[in-house]
Amino acid sequence: MRQIILHRHPVSHKCTPTAPPTEDAATKKNEKARELLAKISSTSNSKKPVIRKTTKLPTDPAKLAAHRKVEVMKMRHKAVPLDPKDKSASPPLDQRLHVKVAFGEHEKVFWIRKPLITGKALDLLCDQFGIKHIDTSPTRLLKQGSEDQLRNDIALSEQVDDGSTLTITQES
Repeated sequence: MRQIILHRHPVSHKCTPTAPPTEDAATKKNEKARELLAKISSTSNSKKPVIRKTTKLPTDPAKLAAHRKVEVMKMRHKAVPLDPKDKSASPPLDQRLHVKVAFGEHEKVFWIRKPLITGKALDLLCDQFGIKHIDTSPTRLLKQGSEDQLRNDIALSEQVDDGSTLTITQES
């Protein structure tokens, strides 16, 4: 305890003073720290590309059917209602049609009521994707893997299966 009291004030010290660190050493440390921080912050700020793992589809028909069922089940969990009126409603699953819709590089998963006409569904999809209707460049809905456009006067559920992927195209 007595030692602590004697060292309370620097003028009463009888020990040899240690040399304070020189400015050169301190500035070198600061520069190294700044370089390290710059290196770390530059790598964390840059966006890393998202790599999607594509799985090879099974060739066995039974496994392919099971794979499709699993994909439809995943789609049901991600799906949001296409019609804004259906946000508060919850129709049974047997009255819903789940589809994945692609426009350009954007892709979204929706559910719609089965009796909905394709033309009305296309209008709602254009609203969801922010597509403007222009008479000179008609907007069309295609089933993926087919070049035939879907008819706008028939219910969408009569033209595509649950879990189908659709593509919106605009002709110019």
